[in-house]
Parts: sequence; structure tokens; C-alpha cells
Amino acid sequence: MFIYRVFFHRLHDFPGPRLAKVSKLWNVVKASKSTNFRLMEDLHDRYGDFIRTGPNEISIFKPEAVRALDGLSTKCTKAPWYDIMQPRVSVATTRDKESHSQRRKISERAFRPQAQLYLRISKLDGKAVDVSKLFYLYSFDVMSDLAFGEPLNMLDSDEYHFTVGLLQDGMNLLGPLSPVPWLVRIGYSIPGVAQNFKNLLGWSAQKLRDRMKNEPAKRDVMSWLLKASQDAGRLEKDQHWLRGDCFALIVAGSDTVASTLISIFYHLADDPSQMVKLRAELENVNSVPGLDALKSMAHLNGMINEALRLHPALPSGGFRETPPEGLTIAGHFIPGNVVVSAPRYSLGRLESCYDRSNEFVPERWYARPEMIKDDSGFSPFSMGRYNCIGKNLAMMQIRSVVARLVNDFDFAFTPGEDGVNVWRDLKDQFNSHPGKLELYGNPRFGGDLNISCALNMNGCHRENDVNSLNVVHVAGTKGKGSTCAFVNSFLKAHGERTGFPRRIGLYTSPHLKHVQERIQIDSKTISEDLFAKYVFEVWDGLSHNTPKPRYLQLLMLASVHAFIREGIDVAIYETHNGGEYDATNVIQKPIVTGITTIGMDHIEQLGPSIENIAWHKAGIFKYGSPAFSTLQEPAVATVLQARASEKNVALGFVDVDPTLPCKADALKPEVQQKNSSLAIALADTFLKAKAPKEYCSLMSQDVIRGVDRFFWPGRYQRIIDGDYQWFLDGAHNELSIQKAAQWFAETVSESQRYLEMSNLRNTESKAENSSKILPVTRILIFSHVSERDGAAILKGVARGLQESGMQIQHVILSTYEERQDGTVGINQCSNPPKKPFSLDVQKDYVDAYKSINPNVDIAIEPTIEGALNLAKDIGDRDNGMQTLVTGSLYLVGGALRLLETNA
Repeated sequence: MFIYRVFFHRLHDFPGPRLAKVSKLWNVVKASKSTNFRLMEDLHDRYGDFIRTGPNEISIFKPEAVRALDGLSTKCTKAPWYDIMQPRVSVATTRDKESHSQRRKISERAFRPQAQLYLRISKLDGKAVDVSKLFYLYSFDVMSDLAFGEPLNMLDSDEYHFTVGLLQDGMNLLGPLSPVPWLVRIGYSIPGVAQNFKNLLGWSAQKLRDRMKNEPAKRDVMSWLLKASQDAGRLEKDQHWLRGDCFALIVAGSDTVASTLISIFYHLADDPSQMVKLRAELENVNSVPGLDALKSMAHLNGMINEALRLHPALPSGGFRETPPEGLTIAGHFIPGNVVVSAPRYSLGRLESCYDRSNEFVPERWYARPEMIKDDSGFSPFSMGRYNCIGKNLAMMQIRSVVARLVNDFDFAFTPGEDGVNVWRDLKDQFNSHPGKLELYGNPRFGGDLNISCALNMNGCHRENDVNSLNVVHVAGTKGKGSTCAFVNSFLKAHGERTGFPRRIGLYTSPHLKHVQERIQIDSKTISEDLFAKYVFEVWDGLSHNTPKPRYLQLLMLASVHAFIREGIDVAIYETHNGGEYDATNVIQKPIVTGITTIGMDHIEQLGPSIENIAWHKAGIFKYGSPAFSTLQEPAVATVLQARASEKNVALGFVDVDPTLPCKADALKPEVQQKNSSLAIALADTFLKAKAPKEYCSLMSQDVIRGVDRFFWPGRYQRIIDGDYQWFLDGAHNELSIQKAAQWFAETVSESQRYLEMSNLRNTESKAENSSKILPVTRILIFSHVSERDGAAILKGVARGLQESGMQIQHVILSTYEERQDGTVGINQCSNPPKKPFSLDVQKDYVDAYKSINPNVDIAIEPTIEGALNLAKDIGDRDNGMQTLVTGSLYLVGGALRLLETNA
């Protein structure tokens, strides 16, 4: 056998170690410490690009091999190595092409990323941290949540779930024995060997049985897999598949994400200039960046590509088997039924493919293309039919975690640490398992503002100055701006009656027309000059060693500075879109906090579930400060109560106040009755805490006067201009858009009477004219460009109008581009998304609306100005018009600017 394999075997012409030609056991001995990737690299240096690494195995170190083995047109199949888990089979291990194709279609539906994963990593508090452990805790938690509808809660406990230890036991066997898969199967079959790993398989099988009995409230990956088997009537026959997928879901997804994050943060600590470059890229985004923004960030994605090139998740690559007729790669013929591999660790470091191939240079992927000579071998998630179905999910996690943590922390090696352990102790256990990485994470003035650092501007302000602002802090999904405006209106009425409060500060977000709108004092927007003065005093006051704030943080700091300088008695703050990590959440001692209705919005930053969103919103709760909330759905209320309990906060839920003048115009939208009721509780609590004793209660006359004076632009706003009636609401999610539609339908009857009167001409009698009055045309102007499902939001408008009995004759779809001449106002700083309004998007929107109202006339206008002009033209032709403008605050803000200009 020895003589045959060395001298007469059909692969005898391929170079390689003599013992490797005889038996793969040689490979086991040489890679006994799970270092097969290093062995392959050494063999490449000694023997060249085509090496015989087993009796019937060739390892190829040419980039062309990747496409030849894994491309769409390949005839290669997965090698017998993938039978290692038999009888369990998964989409990742099946060798049958037809089964792989069918199973892949099922899984792709489940892995389609719908929301940014909830970021649980908040452990870095200025102390040395084992980030390797944190990233594994994070990735296992996320994959468990997605796979089974419940996390393992490892980040909460800061401890590995017992199953991770069981998995590691199995991986310790797989690493050294992986070159000989039949030996692994023998090892797994021996009683007492890898018992913990067998227990893990038993645990995953039990999870599957439990999952089959209990369908969770929110769909998870197993929901799709089980449904497919049930629909095909194969639930029992598919048990091996389901058990295999159940096991693979957690293992494959967790390892790739964790190992890549460890690699990236090693390089960040090793080269701090990478953090500077990434922050410069992130600073161009006005708020927390979503998925589309992260996908387009060149340096961020360049860093990820470099980490995957230098430290691939599968260092030795997958094993394939050539077709019976053989295969030619880079001029070398390989006979049929030979096991082949293309080691990814070595391919990523070929100097023939990459300049400075062993250096971490993210710019090569976007700014320095000359540094890439041949990237055909770069395939970190494989390609073709073997392309990893979890690629989008993994990239989504990696991008969001890196962006978030780099915003919030400076990273550095701990004293005496240089990161060498990460790569010295890296184990090749099919998946990559880097060694321990311990970093010092120093909170920076970026994501979570350090108020003491930021506002101690050359001794200008101290934290006590901030606390003296007497803050009322409000978070929520729907109505937080309105609630803040109601609090302001009630306290202003109380102040006019009693003398307290004398001056009121109001900070809201976003702005509609001009950025200075965010900061109001005594119900008036501060002037441009005053706004500029306070912004530059903040900016110039920060020391050179203090990282500069981003857009929303700068506005928050400017508001605090302005309110202190202006001597206000109470500051009312609306969060931006979160709570826990919101730039406004730097105030540690608010007088009272409030939560408005919570729904599924900003899920890419705060989700994926409504419970996650509620957790974030409740982040404004502070020890010793009472809190109030509108009535919430049970799942949300449970989270709010739990967070209040954690922080020792007294939380009350507020129903509609019976003393409200509900027939007032400002309260006709039912949701405003909820918002104003919450505002009453917040204002009254503030007065009890801070007002003189004789004036420490909000009285009914304060409420009535406050409601009567209430005005909040862009929210349930009506503008009458002769025969043109504009109804504007900045609703931009499915929860609020239907409320806007209902408000429009309920108020349009009254408006109709006004229009009928305005249509009276100089006729001899009223009766004669009445016969000439024609129905008024109703129009919808809609625009929504974001990572939300715009078509679903438009369908929500259509459904809301239909359910209210309101018929729309014309729909005008537009973009966020304001003026037809392309000009932008100098003080227009809202920076709307520049997502293309493609023909496909337009068709989706048209189909969405016509699925509810097929008879409507739909037009496309590329600018807001064009949409308004078209609505006016229709009104001129059709006896006036009533137009609902909704879908986005960008749209409503642009419309208000234009309507003001033309008034």
C-alpha cells in the first residue's frame, strides 16, 4: 500500500510530504493542537500551489480554485467530510445537491434580515474587558433568540450557558481529528468520549421537541423550517434534518460573527488610526445609522473585508469532491472523485493577489484598488450554491456592533497586552476560534455623552448646573413631541396664572423647517443668531483632547448651554429616537420622566422586537425620579415595569384624563387625548416638586387654557388657503399613519362645509348656487424613503382612509427633494436620505395603494414643490381640493417651507 500510494497512485505526480501521501493520520499528528491552517501555510511555502495532502486529497493555493470548486457552474460536490454529523443533516452539511437546494430556499426566508439586531454589548465601562468572551456571549444570545425565539441570556449573566461548554468539548475533538472525518465519527461513537458534545446534541434535540409543542408569539427561524416540513407532510421524516438545522443554527452563526468581531477589534487596538477614520465616516450621519447607511460606509466595510481576508471564519476552507470526469484548475488536471480544498487563510495572504498581503489595509477595498491584484479567491462566505445563507445576517450584526462600539469607546490593549495571544492561541476547529483578547474600553464623548466631560467647558458649567434645569424627560414611539408641547403649554398657562414657572425651555426632535426650531424658550424658537452663538460656544469650549460631538449630541449640548444661560425654570426634553443610548439621556436627575405609546419603529436601531424597543425607551428612567406612561400593550408594560423595578422608580400608567375638554380642536385626534393626559401627569408632578406650595398643582383652568393654545406644527396641522386646504401630519410608521388618515377623514367634513361656502358665486339666490356646488376633490401626497417598509406604510394610509369611509381621487407620490430648481435653503439641515426613488420602488408603492383602492389616479412627482403644484392644479380644475400630506417629517417640513414662501 505504501509503495502504491507513493509511486503509482494517480496523484503521485503532485508534490507533498511523503507520509501525507500514505495516510491522513500524518495530518492529525502535525495539526494535533488544532493548527491545520498553519500546517497548510507551511506546506504551501515548501511545495507550491498544488499539494497532495492526503492519499486522495489535493490542497490548492490558487485563487482560481475558489470559483472552480464553489461557483454556480461547478460540478464539484461536498466531500465525505460533511457526513461527520450523520444521521443529522443540515443545509450546511448535506452533500445531496437537490436536498441542499430545497432546504436552502426554506432557510433563506428565515434569514432575510428584517431588523437590526438588538445590541446588548454594554459592558465596556473603562475597565479591562475580555472582549473575546463578550463577543461570543453576544453572538450566541442573538442566534438563540433568532433560532428559537428566546435568548440564552448570557450577556445578562456574563456567563457562558452550559451548552457552550458542551460545544467546546466537541470542537476540541473536531479540531485535531478534522483531517480524518471517519476518525471523528469513531471518536464520537465511543462511550465516554466527547460525552459533553453528545449531551449538547441531546439538548438541541430536546429544544426541537419543545419548540414543536410551543409556537412562540414572534416567528423565529425554526418557525419557517417546521412549517415547511408540516406543509410537505414530512414532519416525522424530516427529524434528522430538523435536528441538524437546529444544531447548525447556533454553532455556525455564532462562531462566524464572534471570530470576525474579535479580529476587527484586535486591529482597532493595534492601529488606533482605524478608529479615527471610522468615526470620521460615522460623523457624516446625523443620527444613529441604519442598515442602508452602514452598507454604504466604505471604511467600515473595508475593515470587515480585511478582517475576513486575514482571519477567515473557515481557515482551512471547505472540502469538495471533484466530478467523475475530473477538473482542470489553473492548467492542472485533477482526476475525478478526489477530495480538494482551497485553504482560505493562505489564499488571503498571497502576495500575488494582494500588495502588503500580511498588513491590515482597509483602504485597498475602496480607495486603493491597485493593492488588489486578484480578489477572485476572496470568498469569506463561499459562493454559488454553497454561499452561506446567513451572510446578510452576519454582516448586519458585524456592521452594527462595530459602528456602535467605535462610536462609544476608545479601545486599547491593556498594559502588557499586545494581542499576540489572539493569533498564537487561534484554533482551527473547522471554524476559527481566536485566543483571548483583553482590551481597555474607555467611554468617549460620542454615543453616550459624558455630561461631566462635555459640559465642563473650561469651567463654564458643572453637572449641578445641568441638574438645576429641572428636566421633564419624554421618550416613546408615537406622540412624544406632542406630549412635550402639551407639557409646555400647560406649564405656560400655570406660569401666567401664578408666576411659576417664569421661563420654560423646550427641546424637541426632529425639526421641521429650520434646525433652531429644536430649541425653544417660552414657546418661541430661539433666533438664528442666538442659536449660532450657543452652538459655537459649546464647540469652541470643548478642549482639544475631547472628541468632538456628532450632530445630535452637539444640538443637545447647545440646548443645555442655552437653557442654563437663559435662566429657565424647567427644561422639557424629547428624546431623538431611543432612550438608553440617546444623546438626551445624559441628564441623571430629571424631575419626572414619561413614556408615550410604544410601537414598532426604528427597529434597526432599537429592535428587533417591541420588547427590545420598550427596553431602550425605558432607559430614561432614573433612580428617585417618578415615571409615567400611557397605557401600553401587555408586552411593553411588562418591560417598562421590570426596568422601573430595576432602577427603583415609581411607575404609573395614565388613562385619558376625564377633565380634558375633549371636544376642543386640538384633542379631536383621539391619540392627542392620550398624549395630553400624560402631559397633565408630568406637569403636575413637576409643580408638586418645584412650585411654591400655594401653587403646586395644575388646575383645570391651566389645562383648558393650555389645550386652547396648543399648537404643534406638522402634527395634525391644517392650513386653509382659499380653495386649497392642506392637512399635514408627519406620521412615518404604520402605527401613526393610520391615525393621521383617521384624523383627515374625521375633520374633512367640517372643512367641506367651508369649501362649499367659499364656492358661492355672485348668483341671484343661494338655492340656485347650491345646485351648482360640486364635490371637492381629495388628494393624498405621500413620500417615504427609509429602511422602513414604505409600501406597507402607504398601504396603512389607504387602509385607514378606507376604514373611515374616505374616498381619495388622486395620489401623488414624491421624494424628499424639495424644490424643482434643486436649490436647498442654507438653514435646512435635516439631511434627508438620498435613497433613489427607482421605477421598482414606484411600482411597489402604486401596487400597494391600488391593492386597497384600485380606482385611484396615481401620479409621480420627483419634488415636493412639483407635488404641491400638481395638487393645486387639480384643485383649480375640480372645484377646490382637500389634500393630506403625510408619510415623513421630511416631506411635511419641505411642504411647510414651500407653503410659507408662497403664502
